[in-house]
Amino acid sequence: MRSVGLVALGCVVLVAPARAGGDEAKKWVAQLASKDEAKVQAALEGLAALNREGLPHLCSALDDARVTVRLGALRQLARLGDIAAEALPKLAEHGARLATSDAATLSRALFDAAVVAGIESRINPLMLIAAEPGMNELDRKDADRVLEARVTTQVLAVLGKHAPLRLFELVSAAPRATAPNDFSVPRVALVIALRQILEAASEDQTRSLAGVVVQGAHSESLDARVTALAAAAAFEDAPEELETVVESALSSGEARERAMACAVIAQWPADCERRGGALAALFADTLAYPRLFAAAAARRHCGPSPEGERVMLAALADADTETRIAAIEILNGMGFRPPARAAELLGECLKSRSERLLVAACDALAVLGDQAAAVEPHIAALTKHKSFQVRRAAERAHQRVR
Repeated sequence: MRSVGLVALGCVVLVAPARAGGDEAKKWVAQLASKDEAKVQAALEGLAALNREGLPHLCSALDDARVTVRLGALRQLARLGDIAAEALPKLAEHGARLATSDAATLSRALFDAAVVAGIESRINPLMLIAAEPGMNELDRKDADRVLEARVTTQVLAVLGKHAPLRLFELVSAAPRATAPNDFSVPRVALVIALRQILEAASEDQTRSLAGVVVQGAHSESLDARVTALAAAAAFEDAPEELETVVESALSSGEARERAMACAVIAQWPADCERRGGALAALFADTLAYPRLFAAAAARRHCGPSPEGERVMLAALADADTETRIAAIEILNGMGFRPPARAAELLGECLKSRSERLLVAACDALAVLGDQAAAVEPHIAALTKHKSFQVRRAAERAHQRVR
């Protein structure tokens, strides 16, 4: 494992503006300004071929206004492997700027990042950014942002494997996510990196990493504690001390900790006898996110229950749009079938002006199929919505709801 000190030393260089360096580097840096996308990608490949000399310039390319340049730079950083681990500070900053992973559950965020796994050989920025028929400029920009967030997550994970302690430190210090669930790009990347390390780790290495996470969970910083809780999701067979720390967070005075603890427990093997009572107690939480994640985790560990169903149905009927979005996306993200009684409430969601709520509701109604036949006219109307994402979700639902 690379020492924290060495990686920290590397970041001092990379946070400063890149300097052109040798003649080869100067040539490729100048070519980055070309309007020919093929030449730009060739320039990024040329900089990557210079290894450590090209690294500052690849980092600087993450600030380029063109998304194809940023994606190309990410691709080349991933290919550099442990050399590019020195770029972690810049990547973490870039990921924090992209904010959330755009997923409402940790399992969904991890799945989305896995879609772009193998980035070093599979991602061609020129192909990925091609507009789909029916996309307007706003649709295109939103799709670009989501794609860039997922790619950044995967690259951070690929490089973070070479310096996990440094990544943990950087993510803990990053600004908090804008969404209450806190599944930010850097946090999801940390979970992926740790999972990949743990797959080949010895028992001693596993205990050592678990000790770092436990220590972070006792930090005075709320962001560090929430990051430590997220990191705990990487341990499929968590040491007892780590399990205890996560379970104790269920009674935290901070809603973010309670919600994240529930989200992590939902990833662990089912143990209703041990965790069912503490999760059920949160069904009466005063805030929506702990209630919703507790209901989802309890369903994973103990199976469906009338009490948990009531939590979800109440959230679907909530006047707050974000609460309704959270409820639906948690159901969708964890692969749960909505209760049949939810069809009418989901139909009401189709009257919202929130495009994210419309997409989530259409996806949930598609799962219900014929049980949602009563709201089919509302779904059909959305197939002509101005938003490409809404139209596409409505078309999927319309094919299954008749």
